[in-house]
Amino acid sequence: MTVSRFPHGIFATPNIGGVRLADIFNSENIFFVDGDNGIASNGGKSPDDAVDIPTTAVNLASKCGTIYVRPRTTTGSVQTYYLDNITIPLSTPQLAILGCAQDQSMPYLGPQIKTTVAGAGTPVLTIRGHSFLTEGMEWTGTSQTADTASIIVTVNDGTIGRASGFTIRNCTIRNAKGHLISGGGGIYLDTAIYMKIDNCLFSDNPNSIAIRSAYAAINKLHITNCVFSGTTTVRDVDIFCNADQGSGLLVNNCWFTDGLPNHGVVNKYISFASGPTGIISNNRFGYAATTMDGLLAAAGTIGNVPTTIAQVGNMVQADTEGESGIVTI
Repeated sequence: MTVSRFPHGIFATPNIGGVRLADIFNSENIFFVDGDNGIASNGGKSPDDAVDIPTTAVNLASKCGTIYVRPRTTTGSVQTYYLDNITIPLSTPQLAILGCAQDQSMPYLGPQIKTTVAGAGTPVLTIRGHSFLTEGMEWTGTSQTADTASIIVTVNDGTIGRASGFTIRNCTIRNAKGHLISGGGGIYLDTAIYMKIDNCLFSDNPNSIAIRSAYAAINKLHITNCVFSGTTTVRDVDIFCNADQGSGLLVNNCWFTDGLPNHGVVNKYISFASGPTGIISNNRFGYAATTMDGLLAAAGTIGNVPTTIAQVGNMVQADTEGESGIVTI
C-alpha cells in the first residue's frame, strides 16, 4: 500500500501528513531516508523513492519540511549507523528530522548517526536555522576523538546561525568525546534562547549538555524529563553552564541515575555559573547523604547552583538502607 500525503487523500492508511500538524501544509515538503534501500539520486518523497542519508533530504527540503528516517537494520540484529555530518541551513528554518524506530521514546538501535570524519571534532549535527526539531533519533559521538568535539551544536550568532527555538525530544545522545573545558559536549548550546531538551537519554558523555551565553543571555531554556547515566570515570559533569546572565532557566524532573561524575575536573552532576535566574526542581540524584545541606550550592558537593537559581523538591538517596530519600523543600 502506498503512503498518502496531504492533500492526496486523508482517508488512506497509513496517512503521512496526519502525524504532525505542521505536515498539513507540507504536501510536497515531506522526505524519506532509508539507509539500506535509498539512493542519493532519488526524489525522496515516498518510502519507495527514499534517499540514502539525512543530508540528502535536508538539501531537498525547503523551510518547514519534515524528514522521516528509517532505522538501518540487519537480519542479525547488528548495530548499523548512518554516516553523516548534517548542517541545518539558516535558510531552512522550522525543519524536522524524525526517527521511525519501533520505540519512539529514547530509542536504542533506532536511526543511529555518527560522523563521517573519524578521529576529528566535526559535529554530527550543526543547527543554524531556527526552530529545528528532532525526535526519535540516536545521535552518537562514536568515531569522534577531539576534546573539542560536540555531537550536536547550535549556532546562534545572528549572522550565519539563528538557532533559537531548537527542540530535541525522545532522543539518545551517547558516547560524546568533547569536554566542556575545550568547548565540547553531547549537546552544545552557544546561546540558548527558547530551547527545549525533553525526555532524552544521555549515556557515557564527559559533558552531556554545555550551555554558554556566547552572543546573548539565556532566555527560556527548558531541560526536562531527561536521564543522565554512564560510567563515573567517563562523566565529568552532566549539565554545565557558564552563562552569567539570563532568565527562565528550568531543569525539572530529570534523573541522574549513576554515581557522582569523577572524570577529574568538575566532578559534579550539574554546574551553573552565577547570574541566570530560574529553577532546578524535582530532580533525582544517585547520591547517598544524611541531609541535603551543602549538596546543591554555589560550591556544592554534587552540584554548583548559585543563589540566583531556586531549588525545590530535589532528592537524593538516604545513606541508610530502607530510609526514604532526602528532599529539598
